[in-house]
Parts: sequence; C-alpha cells; structure tokens
Amino acid sequence: MATQVQLRGGTTSEHSTFTGAVREVTVDTTKDTVVVHDGSTAGGIPLAKEASVLPLAGGTMTGDVSLGDNVKAKFGAGDDLQIYHDGANSYIQDAGTGSLYIKADNDIFLSRNGNTEVYLKCRIDGAVTLYHNDNEKLATTSTGVDVTGSVTCDDFTSTGIDDNATSTAITIDASENVGIGNNSPSNNHANANNLVVGNGTAGGIANYVGTGLGWYAFSRDNANNSDAFDGGISYDGSRNLMFHTNAGSERMRIDSTGNVKVNTGNLVIGTSGKGIDFSADGNAAGMTSEVLDDYEEGTWTPEYGCSTTDPSGVTYDNVVFGTYVKIGKQVFISGGIRHDGMSSAGSGSLLIKGFPFSAESSSGGGTPRYALSVSQAESWSDLHPVSMFMRYGGDTADILTAASSTNPQKGRTNLYHTDLQTSGTNQDLITFFGHYQVA
Repeated sequence: MATQVQLRGGTTSEHSTFTGAVREVTVDTTKDTVVVHDGSTAGGIPLAKEASVLPLAGGTMTGDVSLGDNVKAKFGAGDDLQIYHDGANSYIQDAGTGSLYIKADNDIFLSRNGNTEVYLKCRIDGAVTLYHNDNEKLATTSTGVDVTGSVTCDDFTSTGIDDNATSTAITIDASENVGIGNNSPSNNHANANNLVVGNGTAGGIANYVGTGLGWYAFSRDNANNSDAFDGGISYDGSRNLMFHTNAGSERMRIDSTGNVKVNTGNLVIGTSGKGIDFSADGNAAGMTSEVLDDYEEGTWTPEYGCSTTDPSGVTYDNVVFGTYVKIGKQVFISGGIRHDGMSSAGSGSLLIKGFPFSAESSSGGGTPRYALSVSQAESWSDLHPVSMFMRYGGDTADILTAASSTNPQKGRTNLYHTDLQTSGTNQDLITFFGHYQVA
C-alpha cells in the first residue's frame, strides 16, 4: 500500500477554538470535511464536500441563498436581468435587450406582504382588476372596462373624440344632467335642464347636414312604442324650416322666401287683444291701431222690441234669421224677422233686439251712430220700414219709416208699437243688413 499522510483533526467544537498556522490543513471529524487555516481565523476555513456543491450542470438546493445589499443575482449572457436590494428598495431590473415577461398558468396577484391588501388581480380567462386601498376600481370586461367611481383626467383623446379644452367643457352633475360649456346644468329651469349648452355668452347649437334634411326631434312613449319620434323641427336643403307634431306630421313651414304656410289646423291667437300686426305698411294720419286682433262669424236671433215695454206673446214664423261676421272692431250683420201675431204690441218706439255685440260707446250718449239698410219690408199695416240705426253703446236698432207715406224722401221718423199688427199670420216682415263698430 502506498505511503499515507495523516493530518491532525478534531471535532467542529474543537476547531472553533483552534487557530491553525498559515497553509496548515486539518480535518473536521464532525463534518468529515478538510479545513484550511490562514494563521488568524479561529476554526479555519472549511472546504465543501462534493455532495454539498451544486455542479455547473445544475442541481437542487435545499437551503437559502442570501445576498447582501447591492449584491445582484444576474441572469443572461449580458447580465440582462438583475434582482437585488440596495439597502432601501428592492428591484427587478430588465437591463438588457428584449421584453420582461411574467408568466403563469393560473391567476397572478400583486399584493401587500402578508396578503393584507391587493393591488392587482389577473384572473385566468377573466378580468384584470386594479385596486385602490384594497377597493376594486377598474376591471376589464369582455366588451371594455368597468369603472367603479368617477374618472378624472387632464386630457382625453379617443377615436372620434379629441379633447383640447383648457378648462371643463362637459359636466355631468349629481342629478345626471349634462352641461356643455356649463358647470351647473341643474340650475337651469327644471323643464329644460337635462342638457344645457352655454353659460350666457354668445353661442348656440349647430346641426350641420350640408344640403340634406336635418332634424331636432322629440320622442314619447305610446301604447305600442312604434313612434321613433313624435314631433320636432326639420330643415331641408331648399332652406325650408318645418314644424312637426303627432308622429312627425308637418304642420307648418317657413319657406326660403319667408312665407309661412300652415298645412293643417288653424292659426290660434291665444291672448285677447293680440293678433296680426300690419305695422310694416304705410299709415293714414288718423291711424290708431295696425293689429287685426279678432275674427268671428256666427248666427243670431232678431226679435221685436219697444223702447218702453216690449211686445209680449209674440209668435214668430220661419222667417227669423240672423248672421254676422266680426273682423277686428267691425261687425257685418244681416237678418230678417216676421211674426204670426202677439198678445200685446208693447209701448214706445219699435226696435230690433238681439244683436250679437253692442256698438261702441261715445260721449254722444243716445245719438244715432250706425245706419243699417232695409232690403225688404212687407205686410205692414200702413207705414213701411225704410231704414234702421243703432245708438252708441246699444245692442238694439231703431226702425225708421218715411215721414209721409206718399213721399218717402220727405224725412224719416220712428215706427212705434202701434205700427205692429197683433193678429194674423205672416205679418210685419223686415229684412236688413249693414255694419257697425264695437269697442
């Protein structure tokens, strides 16, 4: 057998208090390892056993690797990936070429040490969720993102939207009312605050449609929800402005020349005393009004009366009629009356009563004002009516006859109750027409 070299040895405990000479070699009999000494280190420097050394080809470690501050674990031929702690912060640094990938076959979480607070959750085949103070705020969905809470940003750009505003341009308040250029839309009238545009300075809303047809439409619910809109305003390429109601039917238009056409329905003046103003026309020197404020047409029923006591028990036949047309202050009337007898003729001058409106008043009191024409007079006993007149402020007309039956042009005088025939049929016929003015 070859010559043997036997080295001094001792237990690990004995080595801990032994300082060997420089380059002296001993054996730790507890660990079965060789110990090299440097002449100053108590216990020396143990050499690792082959079984305790991780080969270059790789292997399995059963203990921890501890690296000091700023000692980096480096990966890649060019130290591309580095992991280290600098004494204050920890780093995973991609210092080389290419991208940094974090891969997992299941969910990925970023959380606080001890899992007491979640920062980010990446669910397999599901949402990526961001948290604020352990509260979910933004999560991806199959169609986009779901935000919990409000979004505040200094600038915003997306396909179709480019925000270059230097201050708040669009506001959606707590009542879900929208303001464009208005920061408090709910302060507008309650019937018009869902969308408020502008803040009191010059501006407006433009619907640019080129030469096409543009709409501002209003929709409503109905029994079968079939109406896409109910009414609104439209403007076409020929510069016609149309107004629509009831499922979009055109009711009125203002054409490009300024003419106004009402397609269906009437032009209704809703306030008494208001009407159509003709002030653009020239005026006569005595003009007092240029507003046409009334039009009315209808029927009325004339009847005989007297200035003192009206006739009684009058029976009228089928020749009793009256029509009128009122245009502004002017009333145009026509009528006719005939009777079949009466109980009493009354007393006083003979009148026609029942006119639809009273004539205007005047400081002249009872002075005659408006003359009416008699078109037919038949079956009177003696004197026949030749004309009529209405007095200021009254709604009756005096019946006049010629002062002389043989000379009708000699003068006019009133007929009286005694001129009425109290018996017989088809008596005292008079038809008349004319016009008078009301207040």
